[in-house]
Parts: sequence; C-alpha cells; structure tokens
Amino acid sequence: MATTLAADRFWVDKANCHNAERQYYELLSKEMDGITTLTATPASGEVLDRVAAIEKDNADLRKLIESLRSVCLETQSRVTALEKKVNAELAGKTVASTSAPAPASNAAPAKAEADDDDDVDLFGSEDEEDEEAARVREERLAAYAAKKSKKPQIIAKSSLILDVKPWDD
Repeated sequence: MATTLAADRFWVDKANCHNAERQYYELLSKEMDGITTLTATPASGEVLDRVAAIEKDNADLRKLIESLRSVCLETQSRVTALEKKVNAELAGKTVASTSAPAPASNAAPAKAEADDDDDVDLFGSEDEEDEEAARVREERLAAYAAKKSKKPQIIAKSSLILDVKPWDD
C-alpha cells in the first residue's frame, strides 16, 4: 500500500508535459511572427491611392469651407453697414418729425393735466400708502405685544393615561 502512494507522488509524464508546453509556445511564436511580418510589409498601392484621394478631398473641403466663411463675413459686414444706414435715416426722420409739430403739441399736455384729477395713478409710486400701511402694521404689532404681555404664563402640566384591559377577551 505504501508503494502505491509513492508511485502517485512521482511525476512520470514530466518530460511529455514539458514537450507539449514547448510545442504550444513555438506555435504561438510562429503566429506572432506572421503578424509582425504583415505589419512590417509596406501598404499596398491601392491603399496608398485611397489615402491620397481622401487627403485631396479633405484639402478641397477645407478650401470650400474657407471660401464660404469669407463670403459669410462679407455678407455680415454689408448687413451691418445697411443697418447703420437705415438707423441713421430713421434717426434723421424722428428728429425732423419731433421738431416740426412741437408747437402744436403744447396744447395737448395742458388738456392732459386737466384730466389728471381722477386720483388714479397706475404707474406712479404709492409712497404715502406704503408709509401708512407700515404705520398701521407697527401699531397692530405693538397692540399684540401688549396684549400678550398681560396674559399669565402657562405652566406646563403632564398627564398620564393608562388603558387597562381585562385578560379574558
């Protein structure tokens, strides 16, 4: 029985395992050599022609984009000049229109001042009302504080309620 255990611990196939491992790694290295030779070979003429065509198209597109950019900038400067011209013409017309009818408009404000008696000021400030509202609020707060100070302080009381039920339900 001791001899069978001794035989089990002895590695008889060690040489075979090492040979199999060596062959496996040799196979892997041959495959890697094939890959390195593929990467080391220069690209074919067809691929180089395609790359050159793509680079040429890229350069043409860059030129086209640059020309479109210059056209856009030129158009923008023309529009800006036209806007300035139109604004100057409109400003000249408004100055001319305000200077001519000025004597006729003096009668209209006098009539508008007479109509201002209705005491409704939609866009004016309501400072008087704000001050009055603040004064009323302060009076109410003072009255509340005085009323609260007259009340006696409540002493906290605790209560404990026990709900006892019979055992036989």
